[in-house]
Amino acid sequence: MFGRPWYRTCSVALVCVGQPFGVVFAQFGMSSGCVENQGQWPDPVQFRTELPGAFLWFEPGAVLIHQYDGKAVAHGHGLSQPPADLPDRIDHHAVRLRFPNAGDPHCIGESQLPGRFNFFIGNDPSKWGRNARAYASVRMTDIAPGCDAVFRERGWGLKYDLVVEAGADPAGLVLEYEGAHGISVREGNLVVRTALGGFEERIPLAYQDIQGTRHPVECRFDLKGDRVGFKLGRYDPEHPLIIDPVLSFSTFSGSVSNNFGYTASFDEKGFLYSGSTAFGASYPVTTGAYQTDWGAGTTDMAITKYDTTGSFLVWSTYLGGGAAEMPHSLIVSDADELFVLGTTGSTDFPMTLTPYDGVFNGGQPFTPDGLGVAFANGCDMVVGHLSADGSDLLGATYLGGDLNDGLNSAPGLKYNYADEVRGEVLLDEAGDVWIVSCTQSPGMFVTPDAAQSSFGGGTHDGFVAKLDPSLSTLLYASYFGGDQADAAYSGAFNDLGELVITGGTTSTDLPVHGGAVSPNFNGGLADAFVARFSSDASSVEACTYWGSNAYDQAYFVELDGPGDVYLFGQTEAPSGLLVQNVQYAIPAGGQFISKMDPDLSTVLLSSRTGSGDGDPDISPTAFLVDFCDKIYTSGWGSDLLGGPLTVAGLPVTIDAYQGTTTGHDFYLAVFEVDMDSLVYATYFGGSISNEHVDGGTSRFDRRGRVYQSVCAGCQGNSDFPTTPDAWSATNNSGLCNNGVFKFDFEAPLVVASFDAPDTVCANEPVEFTNLSSGASGFLWDLGDMNSTTVTSPTHTYGQPGQYIVTLTASDPNACNLQDIAVGTVVVTAAGPSLEPLNDTLLCGPLDSFSYTANSFGSGTSFHWSSMSDLSDMLNSGPTDSTLTLDPVVPGTYFLSVGNGSECPALDSVHISTSLMDLALDGDSLICADEPAQLNLTGVDPGSIIGWEPSDEILSGQGTPQ
Repeated sequence: MFGRPWYRTCSVALVCVGQPFGVVFAQFGMSSGCVENQGQWPDPVQFRTELPGAFLWFEPGAVLIHQYDGKAVAHGHGLSQPPADLPDRIDHHAVRLRFPNAGDPHCIGESQLPGRFNFFIGNDPSKWGRNARAYASVRMTDIAPGCDAVFRERGWGLKYDLVVEAGADPAGLVLEYEGAHGISVREGNLVVRTALGGFEERIPLAYQDIQGTRHPVECRFDLKGDRVGFKLGRYDPEHPLIIDPVLSFSTFSGSVSNNFGYTASFDEKGFLYSGSTAFGASYPVTTGAYQTDWGAGTTDMAITKYDTTGSFLVWSTYLGGGAAEMPHSLIVSDADELFVLGTTGSTDFPMTLTPYDGVFNGGQPFTPDGLGVAFANGCDMVVGHLSADGSDLLGATYLGGDLNDGLNSAPGLKYNYADEVRGEVLLDEAGDVWIVSCTQSPGMFVTPDAAQSSFGGGTHDGFVAKLDPSLSTLLYASYFGGDQADAAYSGAFNDLGELVITGGTTSTDLPVHGGAVSPNFNGGLADAFVARFSSDASSVEACTYWGSNAYDQAYFVELDGPGDVYLFGQTEAPSGLLVQNVQYAIPAGGQFISKMDPDLSTVLLSSRTGSGDGDPDISPTAFLVDFCDKIYTSGWGSDLLGGPLTVAGLPVTIDAYQGTTTGHDFYLAVFEVDMDSLVYATYFGGSISNEHVDGGTSRFDRRGRVYQSVCAGCQGNSDFPTTPDAWSATNNSGLCNNGVFKFDFEAPLVVASFDAPDTVCANEPVEFTNLSSGASGFLWDLGDMNSTTVTSPTHTYGQPGQYIVTLTASDPNACNLQDIAVGTVVVTAAGPSLEPLNDTLLCGPLDSFSYTANSFGSGTSFHWSSMSDLSDMLNSGPTDSTLTLDPVVPGTYFLSVGNGSECPALDSVHISTSLMDLALDGDSLICADEPAQLNLTGVDPGSIIGWEPSDEILSGQGTPQ
């Protein structure tokens, strides 16, 4: 499937209503929904969607797949001069997917998207299409008796469902591919060949989850001649179908310099942000990025924002100074601004004007194992804040004491390759920045309200800090630890704003509370711990150890709605320990997932997962408990530097994206609520390289999608699986590239989300963009006693004020039924009134011209400009409302009128001139009622000519033509 130039790797499922079964099909990415035909396209076309390298044309009973060489088109796009090797033709191939058993099919748009499309094609208005609507899905009815096809847009592309009504015969579902060069079934996949390579459709899969157990349904392609059907095994019509998960995208960074993967995060719109180390000046950065030059140290942080398909870089920048840097954790604010936690050995790390600490404090020389960096003068934590477009550093500060900070190097706690690079950056509801990490420095600055004001002892302590968004003020700082080594790796906030942290410890004197699940250190190499701070963080309200008499550590913490605490970590506990109140467990599994009550006094459930050999299998990299309390995990297993990890023997489900492994891959798993069953599990990796991460955190979003950073293709390989149209399908360095992948588990839940301007002017329309997923209905409370059920409404607020907008997204078939998103729109006073400016045509040569704006006395300042950004001023001053042109230069002129409010009145006027020297060829004598040809010269192009009869003509002597 990989390497095809024009389609996304996604699933299409065959769904039977009342008789549920499913089949995975090919899926194509889409950009703007399915647009209806309003006369701009030939009559048979009812909808069209545009894809990378292809168009899909929806006709009654068929879909025309028009494939073209997208690489050739993109080759010269945007260049001032075409390249010498630009092809002189672009290859095309069209294949029509037909449903030969269709009755009277029709295409119906469903779930209208915001906006309209206008098509003005050629000079024939009858072929223009106006106000065409776009839809998230198109239903093609009656493609076979009792069967419909639904083409549905997801954030990652187009899903193609075949829906069989109860009582209908699925044998009627037959497909034909007219115009293909050939169709075959190869290793269970359907291969459709075209002149441009064609496409594959994966082995059809069907399964049902019944009482916590997954029941596969036999399903395969049935190819007879040029017709494709489906053969199904037995299934239970009383239970629903589970849709196959989807790889949204996967790509190399394409860096020529060596480039190691560390961390990844996401924003509300589904963009992926990666953090890596770049070992030279040939990492791909974008024009206008904050730092386009490598810092010339051992490594810089390399920070990149990918688009939602992984096909291009939205922005990409270095971040670093003259020594070594490593990124540990990323998080994105509601304003799409990125916060970075890392470690640095640079005395000249980029700083803003008012950092909390602008001086590198350093420590002892230290070289982490295998990461390619060395801190000759020790290291500090460093925190950065990048603008939404990656062009500006909005804040930065060191965070360190007299010894090394931010690195976990203690024996017993540094268990996996790259465990030095742990810790997490978080954002609270107020937008303040929290750091959860560790420090070796007894002299770290702590605030007077610290829960623990002094260093506990041992190799290092956990450390918790809070800074304002500009990173100029330290709002809180505290140690957390006992008499031996302690490291905090992860944190989460409950609904009361209380911080819960987790990590590993070898200390015997942590501040546990009465009634703790495990009040004493359990022995062995290390224990996990979990602690909950008070809402002001001035005290530790609850704390417990968790583990066995062997090795145990928790790397991630998540909270559910009631505030119950979930831990994900590693264990070498004897078989059967750390298992209680669950149906699914591997008694000797090397990973644990445990759930405790908010007071950490009761273990609600605990399970172990893995191969069952008693040793850890994977190094955890991401963790999620979704709205429906399903549990998601991500991690890698590889024997780097002789380590014990491998994914060999880990269970995968029948619908796994990748069912085989070299033993050195990623492993993704989803577990049912309360660990009742393994819902889904897959390997992910190449056939040669040992996939891993050089430390750092990756993340799941609330929709159940993982955004994972990878150190991929090491030793110069390009075997990391990438999707079609990936930004880079190759590792261009001699060693490793940062690979990233986004994997969508398609959880059956509703997530409410929307986007709107933070500040608007009164009486100006506000467009709300609905970013929800999984919902079939919406209810908007617009905050001014108005409500609507429109998917993405536009609303006007007449009065200044602050309006709380609430979106309730719902679906009766989702596990959580509904979700609520709340946002604030600030409406400021309306600006001055302004009489509309009228475009003006000036006749004859003029030395000067003046145009006076009329604000009816409501404006106090005026700014005329020849530039849309008002970068020059053409009037004499702010109190002058008159535009004076001397000489007269035709063009568009822009006006801004203010009155002290945040909403100026804006308008523009186009001034053109007609400087004609008219001449007729002379008088002509013609007979009455006969046409005459009069030749007019000296007319400006585009002029409108009006003829009027002379007195002689009025008296009947002739008629001009």
